[in-house]
Amino acid sequence: MEDMPRTTPLYTRVLGAGLSGTVLVLGGTDSGKTTLVRVLWQELGKHLEAIALLDTDPGQGFTGPPSTLTLTVRKQCSAGVTLARRRYFIGNTSPRGHMLPMLAGTARLHQEACKQNVPLLLVDTCGFVSWEGGGVVLKNHKIECLRPSWILALQKEDELEPILRAWEGLESMRVMRLRVPDTVRIKTSAERRTRRNDRFQRYFAHASVVSLSLQRRRRFFYHSLQRGRLLGLLDEQDFLLSLGILLAWHPTRQVMEIRTPFEDIERVSAIRTGRLLLNPLTGEEVIPMAALRRKEGVQEQPSASEQSRHETTD
Repeated sequence: MEDMPRTTPLYTRVLGAGLSGTVLVLGGTDSGKTTLVRVLWQELGKHLEAIALLDTDPGQGFTGPPSTLTLTVRKQCSAGVTLARRRYFIGNTSPRGHMLPMLAGTARLHQEACKQNVPLLLVDTCGFVSWEGGGVVLKNHKIECLRPSWILALQKEDELEPILRAWEGLESMRVMRLRVPDTVRIKTSAERRTRRNDRFQRYFAHASVVSLSLQRRRRFFYHSLQRGRLLGLLDEQDFLLSLGILLAWHPTRQVMEIRTPFEDIERVSAIRTGRLLLNPLTGEEVIPMAALRRKEGVQEQPSASEQSRHETTD
């Protein structure tokens, strides 16, 4: 987390604004969004009996494993401080190509937060804010889903204006423009990938291999059942119980062998496949050869025989 002293003008301005309701923090990559959210969570939480944080960055979030969205609700009571979490499975670390799950997960977790009647909900977001690829569209629809009381917009120049101009002037929504702090450090894509891998490795560090029958469970198979496929193990409300890594799929018996840190397998009501492939032993992301070729500018589709070789069978 970048250093943001509590006495900086940016922090002083935000803290003195009287934030309440849903507070959405926007900004591009490396703009200090998460640092600001964490400072507000720590400082404002000292004075509130209840506060919630909705982390909607599936790649560089800080409250849950990569590929997920996480809602955290903190309450103070006579017995002390309690923390409750809900997670939603996206299945990838980038919102590109996954905007519908991003919006569905944000809306579902926001509904859960509203049930808690917390006076302040902080919403951290990913840095995807460009026109290219649909970042502006995604953020506008996220704002429409959440209808925040406040938008805190961290800008280097005016990169957020295509988003902000659509919402200014509403009596129910206040927009506060903030300059990106000079202390923010620019991270390389390699650093971001390393951080994701470290978090995946920690998550699966104490995982074990289990067999999971699908005969009485719902399944959402959006990608091939390839060894290493990231899985979301869901409860009866389709919130995430745990991540898993597919080791083998036995279609005739309708049984999966998976690696997961989750032990209470009977609670799993549904399975959802993610887009990512992980190394089953280390938990690190695996870049398929086709993706590497695309990065090098070579466009090709795998043949049917190549695809079949990746499928796990009896």
